[in-house]
Amino acid sequence: MKTNTGIELPTSKDFLYEIAPLVEVIAEIHWNLVPIQSAPGNAIDPYFQDFKISFQEEIIKAGFGYVEPLVPDSVPLEFMANKPLHRYRQKEGKWPLYQIGPGVLTINIVPPYQGWADFYKYIELGIECLYKCYPVSERYLNIVSLDLRYLDAFTKDHGVEDRFDFLRDDLNLAAELNPRISELAAETDEAVLQAANLSINLKSPERTVANVSCQNGMSGRDPATIVTFQTTNSNILDSEKSAPDVAQWFQLSHVVLHDLFDAMLSDRVKKLLGAKMEIRQ
Repeated sequence: MKTNTGIELPTSKDFLYEIAPLVEVIAEIHWNLVPIQSAPGNAIDPYFQDFKISFQEEIIKAGFGYVEPLVPDSVPLEFMANKPLHRYRQKEGKWPLYQIGPGVLTINIVPPYQGWADFYKYIELGIECLYKCYPVSERYLNIVSLDLRYLDAFTKDHGVEDRFDFLRDDLNLAAELNPRISELAAETDEAVLQAANLSINLKSPERTVANVSCQNGMSGRDPATIVTFQTTNSNILDSEKSAPDVAQWFQLSHVVLHDLFDAMLSDRVKKLLGAKMEIRQ
């Protein structure tokens, strides 16, 4: 199956679990900004205002006409580098959504999630609008990083009884803590933040790192182990910055994260997630 930009989607079957722990999927694109020498850490996007006007027109034409300003207009743009300023939905409270700011475009979705192929068409639309709307994009749009993140919240419904045991036995992440470290903690479960991380330099996509990170959190009112499956490319070659290249990176990254999730999760937890529901491409 080919997408609108000619990218070949994988022929392997995509699926969702019946009781999936998914919280949100985020695709993020960053481009180069101009540093402000007199204000270290701040930067400007000299073409952002023109880009915003054009992008808003295009994304509204595509059906995303509910516009949400995220910060007051009085906030100086140089303080908002790589931070979303405007959000676009099809209607109030509806997902997916787009966010733009100086140097950044994000595409976000939450459950009910209909699978990668469904979400990918919104990523493609975002990429298309970015390259079409950014002034003289072939000259001034310099992509510097790409990021795809899946946020999952595992609770007791997904087999989490002891968080450390879950990380060790069901995600293959945690090592045994030195008893001297444990002795420093108060006698409460929340006294110690059980955290674990995995980082992999990938074969494909090239110059991309996959990260799996875990921390304590909440899912509604229930304690949860929050696991982020993430791919990041912050070393993009000039020859890889076209719209099709960016779209291809997201496609390849999804394949990696899909396989990583399935490989890391124990059979015990997979059974608790329920049946695999096949998604038509």
